[in-house]
Amino acid sequence: MATLWEIGTRKVVGTLTLPPNTHLRALAFSPAGDVLATGGGNDDGATETVMLWDVASRTNTATIEADDKAANSLAFTPDGRTLVVGFAVGEQGDGEVELWDVAGVERLETLAHPGGAVTSVAVGGAGRVLASATYDGSVRLWTKDG
Repeated sequence: MATLWEIGTRKVVGTLTLPPNTHLRALAFSPAGDVLATGGGNDDGATETVMLWDVASRTNTATIEADDKAANSLAFTPDGRTLVVGFAVGEQGDGEVELWDVAGVERLETLAHPGGAVTSVAVGGAGRVLASATYDGSVRLWTKDG
């Protein structure tokens, strides 16, 4: 369970019901603040998920099963339509970035990032630039034309 707090009053305003023994590693709000994405896994390390939540109702609206990937970082594009997920993949901890359509919960693209687990992702340039960083200190930039 994840607890939601009202910042101004410091009171609990709700909870999110997560799968048992889930450890969250990543969080991101959509630009409008109506969707929260969470990334994490359970104690055995085998069940990895990225979950999308409706903030107002505090309900899970979609779950992305990540299998042998650990979601370490999440970011939304400025229009809120795409979720970018930075992963550690498999036991070697290779890096990977996936772009997901939020409405259809469908993978749009997978970008390999050699050099280790992706620890951070960011979207800039009005959604036209994507950056990812890994444990080995490398940073990759991807740009979108048009």
